[in-house]
Amino acid sequence: YYEKSDKYFSPSVAADMDGRGETMEELLEKFERDLSRHGVKPSGRGPHRKRVQHIVDKFPVPLTRGFTNDPSVLEEVKTWREDRSSQGHFSTSLRWFKKWVEVTAVEEALAS
Repeated sequence: YYEKSDKYFSPSVAADMDGRGETMEELLEKFERDLSRHGVKPSGRGPHRKRVQHIVDKFPVPLTRGFTNDPSVLEEVKTWREDRSSQGHFSTSLRWFKKWVEVTAVEEALAS
């Protein structure tokens, strides 16, 4: 993953993907579906999706592929009571979403 990401990740491809106008629901559906490719069991996919939804609901911006580009988002989530009380499950789900965005951008770059 890291070698391919370092070699093929393109911020311009990621930005183009962000400009497709996907709804929050579409992004969350794709994210949940694709978690299986990364070894996440079916019982874990829904909770990751729900936690990302919860995070977005607490921020004044809509969910986009670029949502996690700002490192302060993750840092803020780590300070939340619900993240601390769940042993970091919310920040972990956000990191999974960020990884998913990067992987899909690499796949897009390789396909073109």
